[in-house]
Amino acid sequence: MYDRRVLTAWPAEPAADPAAAFATLGAAALGRVLDDDQLAAARAAFDELRPDGTTGPYATIVHDGWRRAPALAALVPVIGAAAARAVGVDELVLFHEHLLWKPPGGDDMAWHQDYSYLPLDRPDGCTLWIALDDVDADNGCLYYQLGSHTRGEYRAAWGIWEDDDPRATLPPVPDTLDDGVAAPTRAG
Repeated sequence: MYDRRVLTAWPAEPAADPAAAFATLGAAALGRVLDDDQLAAARAAFDELRPDGTTGPYATIVHDGWRRAPALAALVPVIGAAAARAVGVDELVLFHEHLLWKPPGGDDMAWHQDYSYLPLDRPDGCTLWIALDDVDADNGCLYYQLGSHTRGEYRAAWGIWEDDDPRATLPPVPDTLDDGVAAPTRAG
């Protein structure tokens, strides 16, 4: 149903079978996850938390905001249900959440696999990204290397603390990757 060799643009509509798309492509368009009120609550909570975030050249990051903002905690069941549908399971465990604010003109993030930054014993996780503003190729949408999850695991570019970290033995991300597929996304 989904062939990464012929998919040259991010789907404009949500995947009919997100679990099949996720299994084949390593990513799936889910469509809107939050309604207008939920989106407004998420934006307001992030605006309150952002001054306490960690700022680097790529973004300001707020870790585990749902533990500090009741409005974000209230969204966990909604977002969790969307993530579970995306991978075709009944329920998931929230391991980690973070909010990113990418300022205009900030550095691009290098190609990476999210798994390699997480202290998990196997790459069986799911990352769900929800845009708080409309994004496109001109203002910083994500790009995917569709199907790259089938090529094996790669080492994180940063965040490995010791040589005995098991992730340190993974090969680096190849420098021969193409430009990927832009994933323009509507807020929510």
